[in-house]
Amino acid sequence: MDLQQYRTWADVMDKAAVISLIVAGLAVAAVGVATWLSNQYRGTARAVEAAATLRLPPPPASSAQDLAKAVLNAQEQSAKIYDRAATLDSQLSSAKLRIAQLEQTIAEADRMVDQAMKRAVESERMLETANARVTALEKELADVRARQAQRPKLSASFGFAETGEDTAAHLKKFAGSNAAVYALEEAPDAAKVASSIKEVLAEAGWTSSVWNWKGVTGISGIVVLTKEGKDPTTDEAAAGLVNELRAARFNVLKANWPGDWRRHQGSLFGPEKPDPTAAPIRIVVGANSH
Repeated sequence: MDLQQYRTWADVMDKAAVISLIVAGLAVAAVGVATWLSNQYRGTARAVEAAATLRLPPPPASSAQDLAKAVLNAQEQSAKIYDRAATLDSQLSSAKLRIAQLEQTIAEADRMVDQAMKRAVESERMLETANARVTALEKELADVRARQAQRPKLSASFGFAETGEDTAAHLKKFAGSNAAVYALEEAPDAAKVASSIKEVLAEAGWTSSVWNWKGVTGISGIVVLTKEGKDPTTDEAAAGLVNELRAARFNVLKANWPGDWRRHQGSLFGPEKPDPTAAPIRIVVGANSH
């Protein structure tokens, strides 16, 4: 309960106490009047009895009339006192009912306050959880941005310029594709261009390895090769690679591998695994690739 509710309850109780005192006072007054009337009636009865016994003259008529008036007034006062007492009793009952209603209202208010406090505590807990989640996400985003800032840019020295990021983004729809990159040993920049292509493919989610191809000559530009009759998915990925390399200003064309897919001229030098002939797409980098 708040202070105002306590004050209201105290005022009601004060009024009830005053009403009770008034009722008690009226009751005492009624008893006094009744006692006085009883004494008057007894005195008159004794006087009449004594007059009859001693044969004395009866009391004067004026005294009897005065007594009758006094009795009538006393009766009227008693009736008023009883009416007032009844009214006060009714007011006291109303006050008690009002007190009961106020107590019920106060109890309901206390219950609502308790519920509001519980909801406030729960809201604060949920807010703390949400703030902690936001803090964690902000930290995670900051870490991602930091890793992106530290990640080396795709090579711009061998044909990709500022398009390396775009090329990788466009090739991501073929993520999971596998390619072998052959760099002709006779071409001065072939190894560097092959390394740049491998970097872009890795960014796009492709799997690729680079081999140095020795003993082969006469290839100009970049040739993207697939096995004749290969599945449409591989052909689509190879065609997409050709388009993106052309957009990056490379001299590139697409063709089918001549002859047996597992046979090749010259020698391939590179990682022991995977096998240089295992990938379904071959990217041969020769001279004048861009």
